[in-house]
Amino acid sequence: MKNKILLSVCVATFLFAGCGASEKVEQLENTMKAVQNADEVANQVNTNNDLAQKRIEERKQRGDTLAMPYKKLQEYLPTAPAGYTAEAPTGESMNMPGASYSQARIRFTKGDDEITITMTDYNQAYAIYQGAVAVWAMGMEFDNDNETAKGYKLNHELSGGWERYEKISKYATLSLGVGSRFFIEIKASNQTNTDFVKSIANSMKLAELSKM
Repeated sequence: MKNKILLSVCVATFLFAGCGASEKVEQLENTMKAVQNADEVANQVNTNNDLAQKRIEERKQRGDTLAMPYKKLQEYLPTAPAGYTAEAPTGESMNMPGASYSQARIRFTKGDDEITITMTDYNQAYAIYQGAVAVWAMGMEFDNDNETAKGYKLNHELSGGWERYEKISKYATLSLGVGSRFFIEIKASNQTNTDFVKSIANSMKLAELSKM
């Protein structure tokens, strides 16, 4: 398990770090130091996976085996922040043997500023969800001339996230995994930090989603 954690950390370094080779090498060296607590991380990963599998079985027992229709998922999108105008939401659903997911999207604009929000329900596609959020709980942080990024805590079971600020483009992004089922990405332009995208997340029904 420790080797798997190390591999995940290495992959995450190159995935999330939008920088040059030398910066990535430095970040990789710093990140590998965090693997000293790999046993603790592995135990937490195993615990979360066990809880997630239990939640999946509970959904199966009550007949909740497909992702919710995208029109229903759109009801969990936030309203436009003050000063922004909402475009019509979009989305789609996909169901096939052994896999099911749906997605809802919305865009808010204010002059040249924009916010884009994407919500994905990965019910019966847990492997895809797990791959997207597996490294967030490892306590990694990145900071260089181009960006800063770190994990984001949510006070909901089986939930967490990753916040990222691009210093040059001034884009702020908050990615959330909720209830081992929903993946949410909130991205806003013309920001000075990630506070605004986090405030949008706080306006959403995350507690309700985490219990599904």
